[in-house]
Amino acid sequence: MASDSSFNLRGEKKGEALASRFGEKAFSYAGNSKHDIPVWKHAGEVIVVNPERGLLDKVGDSADIIFE
Repeated sequence: MASDSSFNLRGEKKGEALASRFGEKAFSYAGNSKHDIPVWKHAGEVIVVNPERGLLDKVGDSADIIFE
C-alpha cells in the first residue's frame, strides 16, 4: 500500500485505506510526524519512532502508545 503518481496516500486517506484493508483498530502503525496522527486514529497500536519536536504533545492521550 503506497502512494503513486495519481494518488497521495497520506494522513486521513492512508488511515482509511489501512482500516478498510485490515479493519478499524486492527493494525499497528509506526510514525514520527504530525502527518501520522490521522492514521493513528484508525490504528489499534501506535508506535512512535524518533518523533519530530512537539509530536507527543499533539498526540496527548488520544492514542495508546505502545512504544516511544
